[in-house]
Amino acid sequence: MRKQEIFDFESSHGLKSIEIVCDDILSLSELADILVVSAFQNNYKTLPQTLIGALSTVGIHVASLARIPLLDMRVNQHVWLSDDLGENAKVSRRIACVEFRSRKDTGMEMSVVRERMLSLFAMLSAASYTGIPIKNVVMPILGSNSQNYDSESMAELILREGYHALETIPQFMRLQVIEMNHERYNALRDAFNKILGRDKTDFVADSLYEITKKKIEQMKQDFTYIRNLKTIYIDKKQFDLVAASFDGIEKDPRYIAAIKCRRLAEMAATDLLAWRKYSTKDNLNGKIEKVCGIYSIPKWIKYYWHTMRELGNVGAHVQKLAENGDISMEYHHPNENDMNIMLLCSVEVLHAWRNLRAAQEDSYL
Repeated sequence: MRKQEIFDFESSHGLKSIEIVCDDILSLSELADILVVSAFQNNYKTLPQTLIGALSTVGIHVASLARIPLLDMRVNQHVWLSDDLGENAKVSRRIACVEFRSRKDTGMEMSVVRERMLSLFAMLSAASYTGIPIKNVVMPILGSNSQNYDSESMAELILREGYHALETIPQFMRLQVIEMNHERYNALRDAFNKILGRDKTDFVADSLYEITKKKIEQMKQDFTYIRNLKTIYIDKKQFDLVAASFDGIEKDPRYIAAIKCRRLAEMAATDLLAWRKYSTKDNLNGKIEKVCGIYSIPKWIKYYWHTMRELGNVGAHVQKLAENGDISMEYHHPNENDMNIMLLCSVEVLHAWRNLRAAQEDSYL
């Protein structure tokens, strides 16, 4: 069964996401821009149970691609990138390869592995500036098969360096780490939760009031209605990410849930301002005040909107602490009661957004 977890975050270059997926890479429905594989240095044997071996069964021969790469940094950095696979593209448009040397002591090698990961993302950054698409990058837990690196250590390294690459490379929008092996997927999930601080603090489903649970379910109808309007002034992929993020929000740490609600607040304000052709360059506080003035929105809805903003700001602060590894502290971020209030505020603001748009514009529904 396919399992998936998504962490999306705002960067200075827009909404980015990291996804971990339990699935067969060869069965992906969407063609990635880059598929990353790992190999021993100058050794691309199609061994059983390896991604290189699996690719050979669908006509993609890494050894052949290695002879004529588009970008070749093997002399010093031990990474390379293939040319466009054209009609032969089955999983991705290009293959990137990270090469590891044979070794005995895996513990001593992790610093070297980190350097290779940095080289990989540096190469992809360079490729993007030449016009090569790198929007969606897919990889397994590199080095965890024949190279025999520890799965959890590799997973944590990939996720941390992948996050930093997403933060800094404008064109890089999504990293998918995909594992078919359930044991390695569990290691990947554990590393994912550790980085997010989910092993230290949880917003558990039992802490939601029954009314909150019912209201969250009703949000789906409002998201669908807005999504099907003739025009919305939000990037639809970003809209879909935000809408999807409310599915299973009770499983998120409180600070992540708060950030998601703030994104909804920002998205609603931006769309409503742009719809009336007002500037959307203000900060969220300014946007909310402007929207509520333009549309004569009731004071209590404005208070709901600002609650989402305030608690989302607190969540963003805690997220920074978690990213820096400072997750041992006793958080002073929203408690369970606060979260119920904020989620109910989100329900009401979303419904107000829908009603304001429905009042003056026909929907396809």
